[in-house]
Amino acid sequence: MNDQQLLEELVKIFSEAENDQIISKDVIRSFMESNDLEILGALSSFLDKQKYYQQIKPPLTFDEWHQFNLKYFKKCLLEDRKGEWSESRYEAGWAFTRLFSALFNDPTVPKAAISDLKHLVEELYESGDTKLRTALIDAILEHLFQEAEIREFFFDWKTNPLLQSAYDESVEIAKTMPKLSFPSSPLTNNQTKKGNENL
Repeated sequence: MNDQQLLEELVKIFSEAENDQIISKDVIRSFMESNDLEILGALSSFLDKQKYYQQIKPPLTFDEWHQFNLKYFKKCLLEDRKGEWSESRYEAGWAFTRLFSALFNDPTVPKAAISDLKHLVEELYESGDTKLRTALIDAILEHLFQEAEIREFFFDWKTNPLLQSAYDESVEIAKTMPKLSFPSSPLTNNQTKKGNENL
């Protein structure tokens, strides 16, 4: 099947899940391996709904869910291609911020997973053009840095001249912004409670 047909098949699978039909984990993992942004966007949208997520049997491990998020957000932030299912660069940045904050503040989440998210932002900032760097500050860093503990987590950026500039700019902007709340998604609550048993 081509990507459009696979996308239609994915939508069909989750439509049938409205009737509480079990969703095969192997099927979900096969869609996770796609490089098509629309397929990944559709899967991300469905996985963010607790009803659908809980119907995946056997359940996804935390690491499977986490690695998928890293892949999807990286592609969105790099490609900035808004589609029917995929998110634009800024939309993905805001969703990434919510995810980062939720996981950072959950004591059951492995620190390595938080470091993975941080390193993704670091990698993209160092290799990105001006537009991408601006988006990373506007959609992610200036919001994350409203939390003192997250600012401290990124403090090592001050040893790198390029990253220090982004750090300092984001801190200054964060000081002028109203405090934002990023509630965790149903999936975040479900996954961190159930997925860690598979780590």
